[in-house]
This record gives sequence, structure tokens and C-alpha cells, in this order.
Amino acid sequence: MKILTLMLTVLILAGCGESEEERNRRDQRQTAACQATDWWALGFEDGVKGLRADQFGKYRRECAPYGVTANIGDYLDGRDDGLVDYCRPQNGYRLGVGGNRYANVCPPDLERPFLDAHKDGAGLRERRAAVDKAENRLSQAKKRANSLERTIADKSTAMISPGTSMEGRINLGVEIKQLTQEKVDLNRSIPQLEAELNEARRELDDYQASIAGRYSS
Repeated sequence: MKILTLMLTVLILAGCGESEEERNRRDQRQTAACQATDWWALGFEDGVKGLRADQFGKYRRECAPYGVTANIGDYLDGRDDGLVDYCRPQNGYRLGVGGNRYANVCPPDLERPFLDAHKDGAGLRERRAAVDKAENRLSQAKKRANSLERTIADKSTAMISPGTSMEGRINLGVEIKQLTQEKVDLNRSIPQLEAELNEARRELDDYQASIAGRYSS
């Protein structure tokens, strides 16, 4: 079934710059689209997506100008059935891993397992992010240290070059000293960054082991 909103949007956009005859035909098509809507199926689709019930108000406003009354009973019945699929713990876990927020749509008997699973998924996401952050910090420190080493070597070569003035040698000497200290500080920080990465990986592994098998189906 084509989504009602998409159908109406296409028809409305098609109305730009149209003649009166074309506008009348468009109105007829819009009326037919609203009349042909399977409200249960539309509600089911919205329920599977975890949309709030106030989504129905949008459909009602879209069809009202064409004399069509949206069937809220069928829509809500379909949405309730769709929420059964949306509110599965496996889906809550997937949404948590993906960083998707919960819109408070699950019925009471399904909400607690869904929220627990969503929390598990969010926990995994956070620990993965911590590993990524630690890896990035370590990688950047190593890259900077290597870059400093090359820069120091280049400036050292320039400092002893016959074409370098005394003032230039002095300035290069100051720069080399500053860069060397930065490189020393970086090299001292790398073991700590490696330890932080190992700890983040350990926490991730432990967490994955603690939730293993819960959401495999």
C-alpha cells in the first residue's frame, strides 16, 4: 500500500502552476486517495515504525478538505498491532545501539523489556565509542610524534646549512628545543594512552560477554 502522506505530497507538488481543470482532476485524485486508504494498514505501518498516535491528526487534516473522514478506530487498531513488532526487545536493543531515542509509545506490558534492551544497546554503543575515542587519541599522538621527529630533523639540517645566518641558527635552535620538548611529552603520554585503550577494550569485551545471546533472534 502506498503511504497516504507520500501520495498527497506528490499530488500537491504536481499542482504548482496547473490550470483549473488540472486542479480539479488533482482534487479528485486526492479525494480518491483518501477514500481508498486502508486505515488499519496505515496504522500498522506507523506502529512498526514506533510513531506516536498523534500522527493520525496529520492524516485527518490532509483528508478533511476532500470530505473524507479518517477512520481513527481502524488506525489505532492497526497501530496497536504494529507496536507489538516495534516493541520487541530485539528492536529496542537495535535502536539503542543505533543511538535512536525512545518516544514512549510501547504499551505497559511490553515497555519494560523494551527499555531494558534499549539500555543494553545504548551501553554497547557507549563502550564502542569509548574504544574509538581512545584509538583516535593514541593514533593522533603517534602521528604527531612522528611528524615532530621529521620536522626536527629538517630544522636540524637547516641549522647546520652553510647558507643559514647566525640569527637563523639561533631561531632554529629555539624551535628545535620547543619541538623536542613536545615530542618528549608526547612519547611520555603514549603508554598512558595505550593503557586507556586497553582498558576501554577490556570494558567493551566484558560488556559484550555480559549481554551475549540476549538479542540474537
